[in-house]
Amino acid sequence: MQDNDQTAQMRFSIISLVRLTGAILVAVGLLSVAEAIDWIPQGLDYAMAIAGFFMAFIAPRMLARRWRSPDMDQD
Repeated sequence: MQDNDQTAQMRFSIISLVRLTGAILVAVGLLSVAEAIDWIPQGLDYAMAIAGFFMAFIAPRMLARRWRSPDMDQD
């Protein structure tokens, strides 16, 4: 049982880290689009914002669905 708890904690940490990284990418990408920061090359700013939206909103759901316990599907 201890192994299952550690696995669940690790997966939760990974999902949270992916979501946080996505939010940071969105913020930096949008700041670059607004030309508040100028050290990011033109064109990469939109790519960063789109990748950040994916990482913040879609990737955590995909990971949670992939790591769902088999007994959760019996609803």
